[in-house]
Amino acid sequence: MAGKKLPFNPNGAILWMGPSPVDGKPVVAIVTGIKNSSSNRKTGKLWQTWIIRADVSPTEAIKSGEDESICDQCPHRGRLVQHYNRRTRRWVAKMVRTCYVNVGQAPRQVYECFIAGRYLWWGDPRLEIPDSIPGLRIGSYGDPTIVPVEVWDGLVARTNPEVQTGYSHRWRVSPEYRHLCMASADTAEDVVESNDQGWRSFFVAPDGAEVGRGAINCPSDPTRPGTHVSCADCGQCNGSGGKFTRNIYIRPHGPAKAFVTLPVLATA
Repeated sequence: MAGKKLPFNPNGAILWMGPSPVDGKPVVAIVTGIKNSSSNRKTGKLWQTWIIRADVSPTEAIKSGEDESICDQCPHRGRLVQHYNRRTRRWVAKMVRTCYVNVGQAPRQVYECFIAGRYLWWGDPRLEIPDSIPGLRIGSYGDPTIVPVEVWDGLVARTNPEVQTGYSHRWRVSPEYRHLCMASADTAEDVVESNDQGWRSFFVAPDGAEVGRGAINCPSDPTRPGTHVSCADCGQCNGSGGKFTRNIYIRPHGPAKAFVTLPVLATA
């Protein structure tokens, strides 16, 4: 019947569900964009993938620290710090989080749809999945290495190989993901070490920081008005071993800009 609402969400699907390799807690990976492309201007038409706890909402997971299951020890996770309130003259705990993902938006919506049972499993015949995926963002939220590498390989096999992006802070313990992801680096030492281990790195370089000859500026850098190129049109953050060989950096941006204070220097 025309106009009848489907009992499931045709724009997304469950890719994988299982225990987190970090703490064994239940995790689910969900892909979205099957019917409608992402409205994210930075990534463009890439399909998005969300790695979230299967039993705790993303917002609650951040508050309780249970986002460790999907982010491990990422330094940009929320953490409580002591803050002196001048008005009350008391020290209070304040959440400081430098992750660029606003979990109150897309991750929360994806979780609520999942909990409501409105996502089918990938491959369900009721889903209209195209033969070719226009592009893929591996880990729009959550570290890609939480999900078995064969799950990503199966999805990437149906994707334009030059239009996939992924980033991981777990590069030291997950070398098998090098062909899929960039190493997320937070210090000059991270850049050098990840390169030595065969990874290309992606990092934030504060204004004025020297980045050396070994890195290029991300074409979608929002601090470069008038020169925006979406990830879907760029495709340079597609891991190591391909035709791209250089590290990539971006300038601080978004709500976490004020918290980025560590200069990162790329090697030549």
